[in-house]
Amino acid sequence: MNPEQPSNPQTPPSQPGGWAPLPQQPQTPVVPSAFDSQPAPTSAQALGQSYLNEISTKEPVRVHKFAMMGLIGGVLVLILVILMIMMNSGGPNLSTQAKFINGRINTLKTIVSDQQKHLEDNTVSSTNATLSSVLTTISTDFTTTMKERKITLTSSSSTTEKTYATTLTKKFEDAYQRGTLDRTYVPQIIYELSILRSKLVALKNSSSSKSIDTFCTSAIDGLDGITETFKKFSSTS
Repeated sequence: MNPEQPSNPQTPPSQPGGWAPLPQQPQTPVVPSAFDSQPAPTSAQALGQSYLNEISTKEPVRVHKFAMMGLIGGVLVLILVILMIMMNSGGPNLSTQAKFINGRINTLKTIVSDQQKHLEDNTVSSTNATLSSVLTTISTDFTTTMKERKITLTSSSSTTEKTYATTLTKKFEDAYQRGTLDRTYVPQIIYELSILRSKLVALKNSSSSKSIDTFCTSAIDGLDGITETFKKFSSTS
């Protein structure tokens, strides 16, 4: 009988079959990566990323320079046509302008004639008599010029013009009663002639007729001469 051999406490006992289990190694804890913590992209995010990748690879659309020039030219022509339509349709027509001018000439003719006998200063009275003659000539020439354009003018004024004439007449009558007609009459007539002049200028600029241009030029010159004389008196009185 063999003597009993001492057992090695560090040698594990043999397993059946003659093999021994390997010693277990200590396990190192696994630290999760920051990338591992990102949630998986959803289907919508994946679709959006795919669309962005697709459009970023497309080449920019090139516009032909001649096509662009044609487009700009078309827009400019359209704007020009619109402006022409607005200019032609925005202002009063020839007939409307003629009726107003004729009514205002008749109003001034009547007032100038009625106030002539009440004016005291010799310069004012003489200038007013000349104005009456100028207005009569303008009225006759205007009627003839409008007939050439097939526009018939009547001696009756509109309701608005009649009201205007009544108000102006009353103003001069009140000034005469107070003894201040000359000082009231001169600046008011200067103002009235400036309105009539502006209407004649507008008529001249809006018409291509040679006869209207000639008439307006002559009438404006006549009114300007009277206005300057009245202004000289007003500055010295």
